[in-house]
Amino acid sequence: MNNPSLIETISVTVNPYDQNLLSANINISSTVSLKFSYIVNGKTSDVDFTYSSEVFTTNPVIPVIGLYANTINEIDVVVEDLSGNKETTTVYADTTGQDYGDVALNINIEILDETIAKTSINNGWLMTSYFNGYDKNGDIRITGLYQWGTTPLKTHDGSIIAGDNIFGYYYATTLYAINLLGKVNKTINAPDGFGFHHDVTWDSTGNIFVLATMLEDQTDSNKLESIVAKIDATTGEIIWSVDYSEQFYNSDVLANSDTNDVHINTIDYIEKLDQIIINSRSTCTIFAISPDDGEIIWMIDNPANEVLDESKNLTAINDFIYPNGEHAVFLTDNTKYDNYSGDNQLVLSVFNNNSCLNDDGTDNVRKMESPKDDDYYAAPVDSQAVILGIDLTARTVERLDTFAVTGERSELRGSVFQNGDNYDVFFCDAYDFFTLDTNNTIGVRALDIETVTSYRARIFSYDELRALI
Repeated sequence: MNNPSLIETISVTVNPYDQNLLSANINISSTVSLKFSYIVNGKTSDVDFTYSSEVFTTNPVIPVIGLYANTINEIDVVVEDLSGNKETTTVYADTTGQDYGDVALNINIEILDETIAKTSINNGWLMTSYFNGYDKNGDIRITGLYQWGTTPLKTHDGSIIAGDNIFGYYYATTLYAINLLGKVNKTINAPDGFGFHHDVTWDSTGNIFVLATMLEDQTDSNKLESIVAKIDATTGEIIWSVDYSEQFYNSDVLANSDTNDVHINTIDYIEKLDQIIINSRSTCTIFAISPDDGEIIWMIDNPANEVLDESKNLTAINDFIYPNGEHAVFLTDNTKYDNYSGDNQLVLSVFNNNSCLNDDGTDNVRKMESPKDDDYYAAPVDSQAVILGIDLTARTVERLDTFAVTGERSELRGSVFQNGDNYDVFFCDAYDFFTLDTNNTIGVRALDIETVTSYRARIFSYDELRALI
């Protein structure tokens, strides 16, 4: 006698949340509880996308990512009941005829070092800040999520942060915590007249810290991109907000900065110190604040320019070269720098744009409140990823490492993210992406990967992709 089928009916809904065009829900009708696994069959077997759930559910809805564009995708599904009975079936998800706009459906990803690639692109997807995700063959596997150009590409508690991009390219009036199908898990709304920008972070209790700005009518006393706010993780209410406009009054800024633009572009939580790192691109200042009230604790500020607070400025040692117009100032825990792993020490990775230098290597600056001269000079210096070692007991900072690719420059944007023992570096002038090891060896290269003004790119790992479903 044949065993009865575990599946009564099965259907596929492509793009169920009207977001990720290359996603689907597989809808199963069953009379018993089932767990499941699936394989989205890749164009080559090494890019099959697999996923499984150990949760038993009646009438499971199976979330699928990793479809191909303009393809009738084949998905092998296995379900199993509580008695261990299994059933395998194949379903199809049709993405033919979808409108992808001007998004590249395939890019050229070069693997130049197999050892580096093995722990990066071979087990993940390259994701841009427009949520276009590509596998190792260069085929797009995610596209269509919320199009916010300054998406930070950070994840937390099964979600990635996106924005609505309603107020121009840079600012979002609503932030969404979403999964990779586009299902919204949480929303955070900015107060009227304000917008979010650039970056977010979370403390150990899940409270979210955001960068905010007035959307219009900036003044000397109410500057652009100058606000940090702490938001309650449960209620979404603002716990505190600090506008740092006063601290930056009459400060020296890079000549390519807009008038009254503090341009705080990074925020990252340092759990072992219970401190928040933020960064001003305009003044080239990295500083730490208290998560309790936003008070500035210490900073790294070039003494050749106007220093925000000399009493809190760390001492540079070992021929330290200050960053210039930096982005993406994040905590890094690469084992190469374990000599800075003490209780009162930390290591930061920084994308050093070398944004606006004079030919002699000094910062080309003017006062923040003065008009921007559109004919400013910026020496054509290569951008870098740099590693900074900070000792808060000795109150010192030094440069531990520098990674660069000859001829690559990113004057106003760019990113560096730790990727295992390596670093993903994105140069925005040409939209060129590299995975580098700490010997500056290029393992993965993808040139001209974006047709729009993207801020960041990094590889999402095997585990990270699955945690976001």
